[in-house]
Amino acid sequence: MDQADVLADDPDAAGHVLDHITPIFEGGSATSMDNLGLLCTLCDEIKSKSEALRANQARFKAR
Repeated sequence: MDQADVLADDPDAAGHVLDHITPIFEGGSATSMDNLGLLCTLCDEIKSKSEALRANQARFKAR
């Protein structure tokens, strides 16, 4: 049974991604294991969009 079969059989078995808890652009470490966490793909998408919004706002304020 491969991952696609598991996902097809169990809708709660979503994929996961490794994530920087504190984004690097906000001062988070790129190499520290303490700044890494595991997120489901949906949570990662939500978090990434929020981080992109904050980054864009910070760039706008810097002008």
